[in-house]
Order: sequence, then structure tokens, then C-alpha cells
Amino acid sequence: MTSPSPETIHVVEIEAAINYWRARSPSPDGITLAAPLRALAEVYALMAIGRATVAETKGIPPKAMAAIEVYRAQSTPQP
Repeated sequence: MTSPSPETIHVVEIEAAINYWRARSPSPDGITLAAPLRALAEVYALMAIGRATVAETKGIPPKAMAAIEVYRAQSTPQP
């Protein structure tokens, strides 16, 4: 799923990034989340509460945006 524009990100991409980080950094105790997951969870929760499907990237905290960028780099097909 690609976002509608470079300035926005779709909730489906946030979910995909969360799943990527859950697989990459599983919880050691079933409760604690890795830092990238905590950052993404905050964005996801705010989108869910606001019933938003798209968020502006300028409003996403830097730690969450960094986690998204890592996900994007790893999930982009290489030529």
C-alpha cells in the first residue's frame, strides 16, 4: 500500500509498519514494546480515535517517521 502522496501516510501503511516491527523486534515479555513500536502505536491510536485513514507526515513524530522510513526501505522491492 502506498500513501496518496509523499506528504501523507495511509493507516494501512502504519499497520504494515507495525507488523514489520513486531516481527523484527518481538516483545521479550509479551508486554513491553520496542521503541519503534511505541512510536507507531501512538500514531495509530490517534488515527483510530480520530477515525482518520490518512495523516500528514509533517504531524508524525520523528521517532515514528524514522520507523516508517526503515519499514519502507525494507519493503520496497529492489531492482
